[in-house]
Amino acid sequence: DALFVFSVEAERVVDDYNLRPTGRYAHSREYIEKMARFTDFSVELCETCQLRMEKGRWIEGYSFVLKKG
Repeated sequence: DALFVFSVEAERVVDDYNLRPTGRYAHSREYIEKMARFTDFSVELCETCQLRMEKGRWIEGYSFVLKKG
């Protein structure tokens, strides 16, 4: 059994992912869930979170815990 824990910037405009002007990628929750299923991981937890401050505003994201096994 293995856990994969990570966070991504939240993408709410496109279905999969988007390269932002900052040079960072943002991913939709649905895209991460689709890729988890494709690679035989299950989504154990997904929470909306505030990742960091950038230019005085919070960058929203998702924290994921995926499980394999």
